[in-house]
Amino acid sequence: MPRENATSRSDPPEGFVLAGGRSRRMGRDKALLPFGGRNFLENASGILMPFCPKVSAVFNRDQRDLAEKLPPGVASVFDQLEDRGPLGGIHAALQNCVSKRAFVLACDLPFITKDVIEKLISCDENLSAAVVPVQPDGRFQPLCAIYRKDECLPHLEEILSKKEDASVRDFLKMLKIKTVRTEDLGATADLFANINSPADLKDLRP
Repeated sequence: MPRENATSRSDPPEGFVLAGGRSRRMGRDKALLPFGGRNFLENASGILMPFCPKVSAVFNRDQRDLAEKLPPGVASVFDQLEDRGPLGGIHAALQNCVSKRAFVLACDLPFITKDVIEKLISCDENLSAAVVPVQPDGRFQPLCAIYRKDECLPHLEEILSKKEDASVRDFLKMLKIKTVRTEDLGATADLFANINSPADLKDLRP
């Protein structure tokens, strides 16, 4: 297992669980879907807690009721920009982050493990604006990634203000990124499988 560098140990990232998706295909909030005796929000929060001094869930403004169902020790923040998708969630995380770095994890990636979180943190360094896993087919996984607030937030606010349909990929193109191959994370084939529909949920196995 990679050793944590000095920066990782002395200045751990703050954790943010993205739970504010509209869940149109699922038909209900994915944050409360069951998984292994817990729900998705509890699962993602529990994975981040050993490595992050503070963990918050990021909701959209219509989810005030969910903020009352948080796991113990988890705070809540809300999107400041409506209907901007995952970018809006990352923006809310960075705006509310009091640490230098934010670990952003989508709640609908139930197969992410504590080992993966630890390895990504150990790969972080001051030379990069973000640490992002990349799959063998070249796809980035920006919703299980570390973002350095002072470098990322200005670029994020710029693209959100200029491009109404900006994507996370557009944002990543603006950053100096350290990529981590999924095979170096000890990844299984379904590590980044996300759950979007009732059919996905039916096939889900902890």
